[in-house]
Amino acid sequence: DQIDAEDFMRKARKAHTECIVVQTKSHWGYAYYDTKVGTRHPGLSFDLVARMVDAAHRNGLAVVAYYSGHVDMQSALNHPDWQGRNADGAATRFGNQWYWCCHNSPYREYAQGMFREIAENYDFDGLFVDGVPWPRWFGDAICYCHWCQAQFQKDTSESLLAGLNDPRAYKQRLQWAFDSSEKY
Repeated sequence: DQIDAEDFMRKARKAHTECIVVQTKSHWGYAYYDTKVGTRHPGLSFDLVARMVDAAHRNGLAVVAYYSGHVDMQSALNHPDWQGRNADGAATRFGNQWYWCCHNSPYREYAQGMFREIAENYDFDGLFVDGVPWPRWFGDAICYCHWCQAQFQKDTSESLLAGLNDPRAYKQRLQWAFDSSEKY
């Protein structure tokens, strides 16, 4: 509550900055704006995004919205079935700390609802969705949650878990994962 957005943006401009990235949703899953879809940060009593965007534009800065695309602790804890899964069924975690939510689960509609809020309510010059598609830093580039298994079965009439040791079958599944990420 103590940030002076105007002073911050004035200093950024003075430092020859031309573009500012404003966080709309963090890895913790908290929104920094007045959201009807997500969970606003519990320590925030005002719309920080609105203040930052307005101050940035008044200072001649372009503004890009940052959105933590799949790393979302609030969603993962409130909806464990949205969590990405390894082939053994264990929840996929980034750095053994952050849960990752799968875009083939209802998390997709949740995130898209937040994207709509951000696009409709703020004058951003761009959007950076962090962590899309399935993060490459995981040991396996495919999510095996029940949502992905059902979608893969529907799309290909095959089991996502079949043939994982066959390089050709794995490559097909990997391509499917990339294609489903593009749809997100």
